Amino acid sequence: LNVIPFELPPLRERPEDIPLLTEYFNQNFSVPYGKTPKQFAQEAIEELQNYSWPGNVRELRNTIERVVIMHPGVKVTASDLPARGKEEAPVASFRFPSFKEATDAYHREFIQRKLEETEGNVSRAAELMGVDRSHLYRRMRALGIHNRGERIGAS
Repeated sequence: LNVIPFELPPLRERPEDIPLLTEYFNQNFSVPYGKTPKQFAQEAIEELQNYSWPGNVRELRNTIERVVIMHPGVKVTASDLPARGKEEAPVASFRFPSFKEATDAYHREFIQRKLEETEGNVSRAAELMGVDRSHLYRRMRALGIHNRGERIGAS
């Protein structure tokens, strides 16, 4: 595996990559979660570029995924981004039009992560979640989640 060593500087040393990575993750997460792609204001991009990203690209990816899922609007400003430095902003800091939308977003993310963790094995995901497989299938159908974690139209 180490045939050709490849040195890639950490993300904190490549702030010019952040706008492109942000847009890439924004587009990649919008489709499976059934969301309209966000429009990141220049101030939001600058805020992302000014952060040191100790978790590197994976932390940026998780941040953009959270914004796509949790931010109810299309336009994302710097104040809409999770707080950085001390702790992550609590999920409650995002405003949702309704309780149902907030809980559906959480359940969709939770189920999709369990399906990824089990490589799409619904029985194993249900076992890890502590629910019956039939219940998980009903929730997946209600949330429009395909059994391999791909989003489909809700029925």
